Amino acid sequence: MKRFLILSVSLFGAISNLTFAQKHTVSIQIQNLSTAKGQLLISIFNKATGFPEQVSAAYNTLVFKEPLRKNLVLFLPKGTYALAIVHDKNKNNKMDKNLFGAPTEPYGVSLNKTYLLKAPLFEENKFVMQSDTSLTIYLK
Repeated sequence: MKRFLILSVSLFGAISNLTFAQKHTVSIQIQNLSTAKGQLLISIFNKATGFPEQVSAAYNTLVFKEPLRKNLVLFLPKGTYALAIVHDKNKNNKMDKNLFGAPTEPYGVSLNKTYLLKAPLFEENKFVMQSDTSLTIYLK
């Protein structure tokens, strides 16, 4: 059974209050968001298994619909996490790829450690939630 998060899109955004465990904020600033159209798919992983693409292995997955915002706030309990974000421009709920398997839609990961010819690694993109945290994620 998946645990749910308390989520706030912005100061005036919707807040979904689904659990009451002690949580800390993760303020995310997204760079290179080329348009407010489409949707942002955010997968939150608390282990390396499946990172960054196997959504079914994620701790939780969130979908932010348009108009998209560059500043997001998530609430997470203490722990170790890595985020994977896809700007799903065509709203088909997945990262589109070309014939060679390279992404054709903008994506980013929590600590911006990506590679040209292989998927990002959990160990290089994990962060520890012990208090409120800020991340700047660059979409590529």
